[in-house]
Amino acid sequence: MSNLFNVERPLMQILVKLTDLVLLNLLFLVTALPIVTIGAAWTSLLASWQKILRGHDNQVALTYLQLFRENLKQGTLLWGITVLFGGIFFMDYLLLQQATGVLRGIGLFILMPFVLLLLAGSTVWFAYIGRYRDTLKQVIKNAFLILINCFPWVVLASGINGGLLYFAVSSPERLLTTIYSCTFFGFSAVALINALIMKKVFGKIEQEKK
Repeated sequence: MSNLFNVERPLMQILVKLTDLVLLNLLFLVTALPIVTIGAAWTSLLASWQKILRGHDNQVALTYLQLFRENLKQGTLLWGITVLFGGIFFMDYLLLQQATGVLRGIGLFILMPFVLLLLAGSTVWFAYIGRYRDTLKQVIKNAFLILINCFPWVVLASGINGGLLYFAVSSPERLLTTIYSCTFFGFSAVALINALIMKKVFGKIEQEKK
């Protein structure tokens, strides 16, 4: 019977990871509550999962809070940049909805690459600052270099994030489903998926530097 609760057993490992999933989701919700700190909270969530995936999974709550303090400034600044450009692109989209015919099509065609670039950039730079220490200028520069050098992986992560975001806002029923799941584990699960993909990206980069 004692073997059943051995932490080395697969069942216990799964239960531990599920506990981490729920705990990190709760910590994210609490630290993201002021809204302006969402960037720092998301960075800390991604970085926490990156540490867990590398086997550094002791004291999950303390690690998360430490990462939150370390990334508060840059995470908040990058969140502000993301919201600013996201707001501008959204206003452009609303204006284009008032246009008709060819003008609307051309406008959306021009706007879409910028939206996708912002989505890809934000996918990388929040994960980046949770793993490396650089100036804000260097973070943004390196994020787009990573986008070029690890294009398929970044597209995969961005596609998942964009797809989930679209799912959440595509109907009232799906929005309620998203809110319910995110209350308990949703944000943490998405961060885990991102961390798994970015682990491949950062692994490739660090291997090339050797």
